[in-house]
Amino acid sequence: MKLILYYFLIIFVCFGCATGNQYKKLDKTYSASQYEKVISKADRYIRKNPADPVPFYFKGLTQLYLYKQKSDPQNLASALQNIHRAQQKNTPDFLARDLNNLIREALTISREKMTELETNSPLAAQKIHTLTKQISNYSPTEITYSEKGTTPPALNSATLPSGKRKKVVIESKKYLGTPYRYGGTTTRGFDCSGYTRHVFENVGINLPRTAQQQASAGKKVNKKHVQPGDLVFFTKNKGFGSINHVAIVLETNRHGIQSVIHSTSRGVVIDTYNSGSWQNYWLPRFSKIVTFFND
Repeated sequence: MKLILYYFLIIFVCFGCATGNQYKKLDKTYSASQYEKVISKADRYIRKNPADPVPFYFKGLTQLYLYKQKSDPQNLASALQNIHRAQQKNTPDFLARDLNNLIREALTISREKMTELETNSPLAAQKIHTLTKQISNYSPTEITYSEKGTTPPALNSATLPSGKRKKVVIESKKYLGTPYRYGGTTTRGFDCSGYTRHVFENVGINLPRTAQQQASAGKKVNKKHVQPGDLVFFTKNKGFGSINHVAIVLETNRHGIQSVIHSTSRGVVIDTYNSGSWQNYWLPRFSKIVTFFND
């Protein structure tokens, strides 16, 4: 009996490692804007292990992004279909928040576009309507934490900003959902540093154009003293290399950064400290934090 239990434990651990590795690989491909490759990789992973929700999540994420770019209702229907399939699987902790965020975004877009879809694409609209009902019938995935038996502090206990920092946070959220555009500096599309520069300029603070220049111009901040409105920078490779990405810190507490907002290949999005994209992609590439405030 003990041998059988040990055997199943080994299988469970191996499954968890494989799932985490697949997330990292797909997230890296998605962040590189290689959308066709994301879908082909996800299909390959699904054939190997149809019980894993990760490839279905990334197919849904990619198809939803393509819909926002091209307005093809087939992309929206495919996104909802893959989200529903991911929803039916046993969701690991690291994926739960990302999946819930994707579900909310997909349902919001579907409801906002339904009248237009019913007019222009009635068959697709019918399919989308059915899928939104199926997704809505599932409760959001419950998120649990098991790291060293402790529960991380809730985000509502995080430090919120005041003064000009507050203005930066409020301004930054106005552009949620704005698409990513390489070299973009306007609301038609931002790259990462174009977004931070635009936000800061609108509250009266002038920043240099590139992420590397912004990182050099600001005053360096220790992780323990980070505050909302500070900028956090990342390298292309894990732990080394030149700076190639910047995000605005939204919330902090005594443990450090709790959430950031930035322009990624997904557009302007918020990433929380316990999301899969933060833990598996951004955090390993952390470089430095700087501030442009004198407080």
